[in-house]
Amino acid sequence: MVQISGNNVVIKGAPGSFFDGGGPLYWDGLGNNGGGPKPGIFMKLSLKNESLVTDLYVLNTPTHAIDVDGVYDSTIQRIIVNNSMGDTPNAISNGLSAGHNTDAFDVGNVENLLMQDIQVWNQDDCVALSVSNNVTFRNFYCSGSHGLSIAGGGNGPGNNVTNILFTDAVVTNSSYGLRIKTDYNATGSVANVTYSNIFVSNIKARGIDIEQDYLNGGPNGLPTNGVAVHNITYRNVTGWVAEGAADYYVLCGVGSCKDFKYEHVRITGGTVETIGSRNTHSNPLLRHQLPIFVNNRPSLPNQGKVGITKIGKLQINSALGIGAIMNALLMLRVSRSLDGTSASWYKTLPAKPCRRLF
Repeated sequence: MVQISGNNVVIKGAPGSFFDGGGPLYWDGLGNNGGGPKPGIFMKLSLKNESLVTDLYVLNTPTHAIDVDGVYDSTIQRIIVNNSMGDTPNAISNGLSAGHNTDAFDVGNVENLLMQDIQVWNQDDCVALSVSNNVTFRNFYCSGSHGLSIAGGGNGPGNNVTNILFTDAVVTNSSYGLRIKTDYNATGSVANVTYSNIFVSNIKARGIDIEQDYLNGGPNGLPTNGVAVHNITYRNVTGWVAEGAADYYVLCGVGSCKDFKYEHVRITGGTVETIGSRNTHSNPLLRHQLPIFVNNRPSLPNQGKVGITKIGKLQINSALGIGAIMNALLMLRVSRSLDGTSASWYKTLPAKPCRRLF
């Protein structure tokens, strides 16, 4: 592991320099989930007191690239993580992408952090944020990833993610766009989060994803409500998903999601936009209220029969009530134009990764 730590330090990569993790020697399509032994986290950053890390190029990490842990009052900027070679199957990956579990940035136990001007090509989360407070992610380009993710909750007290801003970003050719995932049977909170000025394209699974049933082996479809997800704002989020993907997906436990705001949000191209669950009509935990609020007003209760109401490509559990349906429709009343709603910086990026852009 490469470890960079310090108090009021500046770490700056030299022009033309890079770290090579030797990923092709280990990639087998399984990552940390099996196969041959692999190194763990490639690089760890622990900084405090107005430290700065800038101009680093990280290439071909065997699994997780950079662990940002125990960082306070600092800035990380102008970083490239390039695992694009892992997109292609190799002789031992059985047709899968050779790279797997190649998270670019695992961020946790940080406070007052700015991360900006970041470019990522990988096969897992572009960002996976856990317990932290007051973090800004600005000017990100993410390709091939699982998106800009918040991983909320844990065992015991203090598992809170608060005051988070993702802004001016592009997520493309990825499984997910913007994602909040909380662990099954976990406790904690995810609060005061804003996704702003973000463009997503060619998303394979879900454009906006909120789910409270997360397990490492895959979601189980049964959300729990131990993690409160409150005051979440999506503003100027536009783009498209691939055929067969979901534009929006929200799966929350009873009473654990509230104060969601959607302003100028438009994601298109999916075959189904699901609010509730794929198993909504068979899961009694979901027969309560849609976790979408407009002007902080909850949806109206309804004691009628459970069923599915389909409006265009939006599916809603009818037991959620007419108020929920109207809120869902309001959520889809968004700008019809992409002009001016996504960051302009990404247009200057090259078509293919290069060794150094800064």
